[in-house]
Amino acid sequence: MKRSKQDRSGIPEEPGVYYLYDPGSTIIYIGKAKNLRSRLSTYFGSYSDTYKTSLLKRTFTQFDYIVTGTELEALLLESVQIKKHQPRFNIMLKDDKTYPYLAYVKTIKFPYLFFTRVKKKRKNTVYYGPFVNSAGMKTFLDFLLTRYKLRWCKGKLPSKQCIYHSLDKCMAPCIAPERAGEYEDNFSKALKDLDRKPKALITEFTELMKEKAAQEHFEEAAMYRDMAEFLTTARNKQYVVNVRDNFDVISYEFSGNLLVFGIFHYLGGAFNGVFTNTYDIFEEERLQEILLDFIELYYLDNYIPAKIIFDQAIEITGIKHLFDTVLNKKVELQTPGSKGKKRSYMELAQRNLKNALKTFQEKKKKINLNNLFPTSPNIDIVDAFDISHTMGVMTIGGVVRFKNFKPDKRMYRAYLLPSVFGKPDDYGSIRITLEKHLEHLKKHSFPMPHMILIDGGKGQLSSAEMTIKKFDMEIPVLSIAKGKQERIFKPGKKDPLILSRTNPLLKYIVEIRDEVHRWSISNHTKRRDGFQYSILLKVPGIGMTRAKKLLKEFKTLHGVMKGDKEALLKILPEKVYLELRLLFDSEII
Repeated sequence: MKRSKQDRSGIPEEPGVYYLYDPGSTIIYIGKAKNLRSRLSTYFGSYSDTYKTSLLKRTFTQFDYIVTGTELEALLLESVQIKKHQPRFNIMLKDDKTYPYLAYVKTIKFPYLFFTRVKKKRKNTVYYGPFVNSAGMKTFLDFLLTRYKLRWCKGKLPSKQCIYHSLDKCMAPCIAPERAGEYEDNFSKALKDLDRKPKALITEFTELMKEKAAQEHFEEAAMYRDMAEFLTTARNKQYVVNVRDNFDVISYEFSGNLLVFGIFHYLGGAFNGVFTNTYDIFEEERLQEILLDFIELYYLDNYIPAKIIFDQAIEITGIKHLFDTVLNKKVELQTPGSKGKKRSYMELAQRNLKNALKTFQEKKKKINLNNLFPTSPNIDIVDAFDISHTMGVMTIGGVVRFKNFKPDKRMYRAYLLPSVFGKPDDYGSIRITLEKHLEHLKKHSFPMPHMILIDGGKGQLSSAEMTIKKFDMEIPVLSIAKGKQERIFKPGKKDPLILSRTNPLLKYIVEIRDEVHRWSISNHTKRRDGFQYSILLKVPGIGMTRAKKLLKEFKTLHGVMKGDKEALLKILPEKVYLELRLLFDSEII
């Protein structure tokens, strides 16, 4: 669930990955954190230790996060998500660099261990990892090669010995092929060290560190210390990059009449994202029915993996029937036991859903639109309207929907409205946009909004109110106008409502208003450039070359209209200038 920049409550003090979004809801930065609350606080304070942090603080408007079980999981998840989303502010790992592995090829006579970063695992090659500390892993690899005198070279055996044999670090199978049996035994011992439980190796390295320190062999002591620290962090269990198949994990959390439902995606063994949905009018006896309906709607339009792990409280029989008959897809349905990997995946999902539920509950308490309309039913769906045009032409009526505090982009709309050049009619445009939108909702049986928000003042509010009455509906309506203070207008109230800038309710209304403003302007801009050329090309004597010169000089169609005669005559012959004036004076384009 995305949170606005102002909403800082409820961030957990746990490891995880956080996402920063720009005003267009595009991810611009992904980061990891040992403590999410502590890390995210750096983006809310006034101090910035780097230029990048300062720039991010000015740019992002929303954030989100996913809780992980360990710091290691956060590191791996960060890598996966950066590769997936390619945020423009991320410079590390953006080049598709992966975490390192130790590997060996099974099919060669004198196998060797090597360090590798892989995008695609090769046939007949065994991989250990991934590891997050490449320096520590290289130290550990050097230790194994020295301890068991394995070859340091790659590929085919060289024709002569190298320096590692002279340093007594390699048994040199290149000049002593008869030692193949001994080499094989030593290589097997090295693999056993890789397979050993980290705790046993850490104990061994700690003892060796103390022994070398007592002998004042401090460099060797430091090496064993570093390897013990490496194994402590690098070989912990983690459940972000773990298995090779594709699967979803489905769970839910509820409290009172609030329900949060989540589908966590694992693709190619890597955590690949989460989809959540919130219900705030929820009856526990309808839980199975709601979950079954949602699963059907979700998988009708989304990828169905070969395996799905369900919360054991979800009734499997109905879901199996759904996939077998309705969705016509054979899916392996599993529930986790009391322990093991599947239980860990489920616990990670539940931890995130509990946090999402807590955040939603806190937001619900702070932001209650029913405080403005006490007699109305619960207000959870808000449709917002804004008009964008250039001097009355190329008029766009933008509509966005917020549901349960987050944008519902499937319900965004942009309506092209009638245009009269030089005579913008915001009141009429609001009326037409609202009519078009309500007819659209009725035609397709979409849910009606619980409240309507208009970007504008009392005139736009009155126009919207009359349109709603025309449809014989009772939908609460507000308008919000910018100024030194944000002014909120309600029907029947002469004076605007002024709320404190720190009021969570005002912040939510402003967030919706800013989003519909962004949406309507972006759609207007897309259409405007082509439209401006098409208007100018209507004038006899103006071709594309002159049209480009006019817009380069005067920037917009409005600029051309208000342009100085002498400046225009530098580009146009007087006869063409008079034709242009005739077009503008005709008003209707």
